[in-house]
Amino acid sequence: TNGKKKWNQQVPAAVSDDDDLARSFENPVTKASVTKCLVKARRAQHHYFRYEYAIKYYIRALSILNQAGYPDSHPMVYSTLQSLNDTHHALSSLKNSANIVKM
Repeated sequence: TNGKKKWNQQVPAAVSDDDDLARSFENPVTKASVTKCLVKARRAQHHYFRYEYAIKYYIRALSILNQAGYPDSHPMVYSTLQSLNDTHHALSSLKNSANIVKM
């Protein structure tokens, strides 16, 4: 395909030995419970705009990942942290806007 990337393909990132090790011991029960928390968090954030609940579910997912021994470089941990950061930013922006309106 002459070197062009399709719109829905992602370029694979370089995988280190730690990531290979992390993927080799993934527990399906842990992954399912984390995925359930992430789905609830995304629904709370994007559909209902309940940022406090979304933050609670992202933190719960991170604690499950930490208890299972996932390294910080694992893609699931990274994406959860990024989503938590985005949600916290949205919540603080909303609170700041509400304070401005109160003035």
